Amino acid sequence: MREVDQVRRGMLKAGVAVGGIGAVGAGSSARASEFAGVASTAAGQRALDVYLMREAAARNHLLEAFSQPPQLGNTDEASVLNYAASYTKGLQHNSIGEVDPVAYRTYLAAVRTGTMAAFEAIPLASGAQVKLANPMAAYCMELHGTDSAATRIRPAPEFLSRRPPPRWSKSIGRR
Repeated sequence: MREVDQVRRGMLKAGVAVGGIGAVGAGSSARASEFAGVASTAAGQRALDVYLMREAAARNHLLEAFSQPPQLGNTDEASVLNYAASYTKGLQHNSIGEVDPVAYRTYLAAVRTGTMAAFEAIPLASGAQVKLANPMAAYCMELHGTDSAATRIRPAPEFLSRRPPPRWSKSIGRR
């Protein structure tokens, strides 16, 4: 086994011992009976170790998610007339390109509701060739890595602000 792998495993085992198995506390003796006999072989012990590591990581992730402040947005929806600075692609628009307010509010309600029926109720542009592409993807959950809903980013600059766009926009294509 490579030295790097040994170091990683040692760190993981230490993390489980300190933050994971030790944090189970009073419930661990009750749960020990759940696993009686599982660790009677080396493979069973390894499976139990892996399970406890994953459980500790999930617990730590949950505690971290609870400590996160809510994601903030800018104020464009409220401050810019007719939702002109908001994403409206595919929704119904009038002859001068402004989004139909009923269509946009239906879209917002669908995002808050998170059901396929709500997304299907959004009035799309007449003659639209394509429907909304996989609108339910935002509600999927990953079983590995950081959950996308647990990450935070700064709000985009407000449409009417004097704040310049982010620096990275100037360096696209340069290396």
